[in-house]
Amino acid sequence: MLLYSQVDSRDRLGFFVLCGALFFLLPILGIIAAMFFAIKTDNKQLILFLIVLLVLYLSALNTTKVPKSDMVNYLEMFNSVPNNGFTNTLYYGTRGRGGAKDLGYTLLVYVLYHITFGNQYMFIFIVSAITFSFYFFSVYKFGVDNNLPVYLIVSELLVIAFFTQYFSLTFHLIRQELATSLFFYALTFRVSSIKKFIVWSVVASTMHSGIIVMIFFSFLPFMGQELSIKRIIVLICLALGFATLASKMGTFMLDNYELEGTAEYNVTRMAEMVGAQDRVQSTGLLYVFSVALLIFSSIEMIRNRGSVVYPLIVNLCFIWSVLVLGMAISPLLQYRFYFMEFNFLPFVTFLLFRRNPQILKAVCFCVVIFFIVRFYAILNHVFYYVPIEEALCNPFFMLINV
Repeated sequence: MLLYSQVDSRDRLGFFVLCGALFFLLPILGIIAAMFFAIKTDNKQLILFLIVLLVLYLSALNTTKVPKSDMVNYLEMFNSVPNNGFTNTLYYGTRGRGGAKDLGYTLLVYVLYHITFGNQYMFIFIVSAITFSFYFFSVYKFGVDNNLPVYLIVSELLVIAFFTQYFSLTFHLIRQELATSLFFYALTFRVSSIKKFIVWSVVASTMHSGIIVMIFFSFLPFMGQELSIKRIIVLICLALGFATLASKMGTFMLDNYELEGTAEYNVTRMAEMVGAQDRVQSTGLLYVFSVALLIFSSIEMIRNRGSVVYPLIVNLCFIWSVLVLGMAISPLLQYRFYFMEFNFLPFVTFLLFRRNPQILKAVCFCVVIFFIVRFYAILNHVFYYVPIEEALCNPFFMLINV
C-alpha cells in the first residue's frame, strides 16, 4: 500500500495525470482530488498543481459572465483596438477619458487583442488567469516561507478562490484586481529582494494607480517587523491622516480648478461626496468586514509577540482596515479601497486558531466547506454566470466560453 508520506516522482506524475483527467471531465472533482492528495502526501508540489486547476476553473467561469457595468467598458476598449490603433489605445484609457491612464494595462490590452485575434472571451480568460495566478502563488509562497503546514496553505487558497465577492470582482474591477494581485506578488520579495519588490510594485502601479497608496505604506521601513505600541499608533495616525487629507485635497481641487478627463475622474473619487453613499452597495458589510480584519490583525500583532505569522501582511492588513474605516467622508474612494481588503482574507482567517493544531484543522475544514457551498449558492445573485448545475457538472471544455 502506498505510504502518502513517501511519494516518489512516478507516484506524483500519476497523481498529476489522475487529477488532470478528472479536472477535464469534471473540474470540481479534479480540484477536490488535487486538494486531497496535496494534504495527504504533505506535498507542496501538488499545491502548485492545485493552483493551476483553480486558475483554469475560475478563469473559465469568468468567460461565462454576462457583461455589466464596468465590464462593458473594459470590453468596449478591447474591441476598439483596431479602430484606435496603438497610440490611441494607450491614450483612450478604460473609459474613453483623455490622458494616458494606467499604461501597463492599456498596453496589455493592445497586445492581447492581437494575440487572441480579437476574441474577447480569450481576453477575459487570459487576464483572469494572470490575476489569479499571481495572487494564488503569493498565498502559496507566503505560506511556504513561513513554514505553514500544507493543509493550512490549501485552506487559505480555497477560502479566497471560493470567496464569491472576490471572484465576482476579478473581471469587474479588472485593473484594480490585476494590480492588487501583482502587488501581493511583489510583497513576497519585500524582505528577500528589495529590487524585485520595487520592479513588481512599479508594474502593479501601471495597471491601476490606486495601488500606489498600498505601495507607499509597504515601503515604511518597519512594516516587515513586529510593531511596538508606539509604531502601531504611528500607523493609525498615518492612515487616518491620509484619509482626511485625500478627501480635503479632492474637494479643494474640484472647487478651484477646471478638471476634465482622467484628472476629473480621479479627483472626484478623492473628494467628499455628500450623498455618494447611495452609489455604494453593501455599506454595512464594508464596516463588518473591515472591523473583523482590524480585530484579527490586532490580536495577531499584540497577542503573539515574537511569533507573528506574516508580519508584513498583518501590518498592512491593520493599516488598510484603519484607512478604509477612516474614509467614510469619501465613500466612492472608500469602497474601492474596501475591495482591496479582500486580498488579506486568506492570510488572517485562521490566525486566531493556530496555537491549537487540532482545533485549527477542524476550523479549516468547516470554513472551507462553508465558502465552497456559499460560492455556488450566491454565484448568480449580483452578476450572472453559467447556471450553477453547469458550473458544477460541465466538463472543462464545455465550461469555457470561446
